[in-house]
Amino acid sequence: MPTIISVLRTRLGGDTMLGKGAAMALARGINILSGFLLAVVLARVLGANGYGTYLFALAIAQMLAMPSMMGLPALLMRQIAIYASEERYELINGIVRWGLKLVLMATFVVSLGFGAFVLSRSITNGRPTSLELYVWIVPFVLATGLMSWASAILHGFQRPFWASLPDGTIRPLLLLGAVAALAGLGQLNPVSAMGLHVAATTMAFVWAAIMVWRYCDLGGEVHLGTRAASDHRAWFSSLWPLFLTVAAATINSKLDLVMLGALRPSGDVALYGLAVQLAALVVVPQTILNTIIAPRIAAAGARNDKDELQKTISSACLLSFIGALAAIVLLVLFGRQMVSLFFGAEFAATYDVLIVLSVGQLIISSMAPAIISLNMLHDEKRVAGMVVASGGVNIVLNILLIPTFGIMGAAVATIITNAGLQMICAIVLYRRHRLIAWAFLSRILPRTNEQERVV
Repeated sequence: MPTIISVLRTRLGGDTMLGKGAAMALARGINILSGFLLAVVLARVLGANGYGTYLFALAIAQMLAMPSMMGLPALLMRQIAIYASEERYELINGIVRWGLKLVLMATFVVSLGFGAFVLSRSITNGRPTSLELYVWIVPFVLATGLMSWASAILHGFQRPFWASLPDGTIRPLLLLGAVAALAGLGQLNPVSAMGLHVAATTMAFVWAAIMVWRYCDLGGEVHLGTRAASDHRAWFSSLWPLFLTVAAATINSKLDLVMLGALRPSGDVALYGLAVQLAALVVVPQTILNTIIAPRIAAAGARNDKDELQKTISSACLLSFIGALAAIVLLVLFGRQMVSLFFGAEFAATYDVLIVLSVGQLIISSMAPAIISLNMLHDEKRVAGMVVASGGVNIVLNILLIPTFGIMGAAVATIITNAGLQMICAIVLYRRHRLIAWAFLSRILPRTNEQERVV
């Protein structure tokens, strides 16, 4: 009689895959702790208004970083995993160089457009924010694009632990250390915090690039000026829907903060931003598992191995939901005390919003691999359409709810939009591929190919 542990070991690829998961869980734990401490320092030193101003600028920077990545991380991850399984290293070299050129060109276009916008008018909407804060946005866009490019290569070669370190551990730890040092010197403000964010992101990219050079077989050196094997038409065909998906998803995740910054005081932005950050605890298992299974789904899809696909997706759904439920229990029991103890009385209103957001994250976690599975199985165009449509719904809901209900209205709009999108993607995954991405409909115990039937 197989135990749950032995079943999960089989489904997730043996001890090696479980070891990767444990290592990534440790890295994610460091990320959560450093991010929490960073939020404590920034909130305590900058206050609600200063912290809200910083979060508003950061949200704008993250939205502007979309064109510099153009959906490349998902495309690179998927195609490199497929090419590596087929030992087509000349195409790996070609797509790596092609992706780097796109990052640089997109960043140049973004810098021109955003620079012209900043020079032509103020973007502070009456808020007393220095223009110096927004000078850091273009370097942030470039550093983020390069870091994502290098991390995606590591993901494609199925090195999820190394790929998760730049953004998940190295950047937050460097940023935390620098922010704490500057706070101790009494020089911390929204502008300096943004500058430190850029520096930490740049260092994270350098580390990721070194890991790519050491551990990934790119089929030759990467030089921008030389020709390489390529499949430009197919790459562009997949890139645009992936870009739309990433763009709409980023807008969905940051739109509430930006609209709060435009419609409400900076203090509300700080309260809501803190709730979003703490609610991210609920999706930690989902983030780790999606990162591990994405290249496996791409490779299994290329082989048309339905059994492997269903087992991988089912296990990810189950573990994501269990982890999310455990996180919500902790937040319900200790969230209010944690907010008051670490952030102070002025952030007390964060707790109610935190609980609402966490419940929405629990629903999403029960269908965790739906979107990533569709992207890895070449259904990115359908995903793009659904994500863009959800972005439109999100805009309408935020416009309707924020003026009346403030941060709680933003939370409800976010839950309705994201949970609805995840549910629709799970339905499409079943109809298109007969794969179940729902924790309560997935079977834990594996069956033989003849016995297993998706219902």
